[in-house]
Amino acid sequence: AWDGGLEALRFVSEGFGLILTAEEPLTGAPKIHLKTLFSEGRPIESQMLSVSRSGQWRAYGFAWNEAGTDAVLVREPRTVDLGSGRTWALDTAPACMRCHSESAGRVLGLDLRQLSSRISGREDSQLEQWLGRGLLESAVAHEELLEAVRERPSLVDASDASASLEDRARSYLHVNCGSCHRPGGNARMVPMDLTRDVPLEEMGVCGKAPSADYPGLPNVMLVDPGRPGNSLLYLRTADGDALAMPPGRAADPVGAALVARWIAELSACGVVGPAGEVSNGRPTRKLVRTFVKS
Repeated sequence: AWDGGLEALRFVSEGFGLILTAEEPLTGAPKIHLKTLFSEGRPIESQMLSVSRSGQWRAYGFAWNEAGTDAVLVREPRTVDLGSGRTWALDTAPACMRCHSESAGRVLGLDLRQLSSRISGREDSQLEQWLGRGLLESAVAHEELLEAVRERPSLVDASDASASLEDRARSYLHVNCGSCHRPGGNARMVPMDLTRDVPLEEMGVCGKAPSADYPGLPNVMLVDPGRPGNSLLYLRTADGDALAMPPGRAADPVGAALVARWIAELSACGVVGPAGEVSNGRPTRKLVRTFVKS
């Protein structure tokens, strides 16, 4: 995921649940997921998600001091100066939970399909490593779990030149935008689905006009095939100011260029040029639950 140009280090407590889809809430023992964001080696913010025995989720943000020796709870939104004209927005718990919604599965980084991606220099994935080392326990056999993951459209590294343009761009949108822009997500004013599971024609973006007017862009579309400069999906990804998506984050020039290229090679809604491949149908949704062993 794009974290505004910061580096992220993640920790997960034993007993933390991983889910493939979000048809049911997670319940069980208290669990914690922690992500610390760094800028040039200095910790900036630690973000924590916890779930209680009753299944209630809470979010916390902790801002680090300049020496990187202590962090305190963020009680009011504020901005941190990172130097060189860069800033980082610190948010409170309600803002965190807008993205970490129930429909998105609460935990965004521990997507089984992301864990199933190949790691550089290895033949197996992180998911296979964790299963092989006995770190996970699953309600289904390991092979059944891996097969259920393989049945879904793949998530790949956006910089993986060996993957298709379609897979790279759609994976980028799924990870960075799909937590809110999905059925039941918190971007309800814009009815689009940017998750990897749906084919292009069901995303609700291709050839669609936005729900609001944009001054200076009288005929803009959410996605205008072949014309990224007239497509809000690209323009808002590339913008680092008022139109920025996700809000409050510096623009990702590499990710924006990838989205632009994908749109540029769309010859029509549902058709992509030779560098990509469009999925033709929606896979069967399965709920697969695994847990990090206690």
